[in-house]
Amino acid sequence: MVDASVARSAGWEGTADLLSRQCREVLEVIKSIHSIVFSKESLAEWRKHSSGFARTWLIDMYGRKKVISAGDIKDEGFRVRLLRSASSASVRAAMEKDAHLIEAANRHDRIVLSRDEAMRQILRDVAAEIREVAQILWANPALESDRVLPWLENGARMEAARRLGSSRSE
Repeated sequence: MVDASVARSAGWEGTADLLSRQCREVLEVIKSIHSIVFSKESLAEWRKHSSGFARTWLIDMYGRKKVISAGDIKDEGFRVRLLRSASSASVRAAMEKDAHLIEAANRHDRIVLSRDEAMRQILRDVAAEIREVAQILWANPALESDRVLPWLENGARMEAARRLGSSRSE
């Protein structure tokens, strides 16, 4: 799963902005090596928030038959357990907004690429209670320390330190 936060930030080649370049490069590596999964919710988010580059990239991915449609993946049991673990109303709202990322990732490769560090921390906080969250590999293309490009180029293999349930602290 690639969150719309990455699609929103990806810019055209030649853009001087570092964040724009990092997100674009991640999408380019995905296009050359990987496929991408979209649930109904994530595709709607992408269409609403993506940059011009990301929209063109997505059309190209469809043309290459590298888009996997997860359809409607809503898992009511998971959502109830996730939302019940929220520490506040604002955390609950954030969880509700992004639950589809975890649901779709769990049905496919368990990978989420997102710039949303607040959500990563929220999910880390509940990972000990919720197995589906603990197993997710989360990476942020905007953080040099996440080394997303080399990880993707080498097949995006399972790395325990990337798991939300990892004891690694940032």
